[in-house]
Amino acid sequence: MSKKETDLLAEIKTKFKADARVQNDQRIWIKVDSYKLIQICKWIKEQGFVHISAISVTDWLEKGVYELTYHLWSYEDKILVTIKTSY
Repeated sequence: MSKKETDLLAEIKTKFKADARVQNDQRIWIKVDSYKLIQICKWIKEQGFVHISAISVTDWLEKGVYELTYHLWSYEDKILVTIKTSY
């Protein structure tokens, strides 16, 4: 895990109280409450993750919820952040 990944994880956990971990090299996975989604997306963009490479939704019929998934890329750090939330 790079210093950038370690620093991002620490700040995400502290600032947003989100479940965050390194999924593998250069890939961070975040699960956040839906009411924090806009706030964390704005903050992630300020950290240099300026490219949204994909947005998807999964309809979990048995749970009665939608799970939104955002993939954001940092060209400078070569890190992909995946943010998930449920509605």
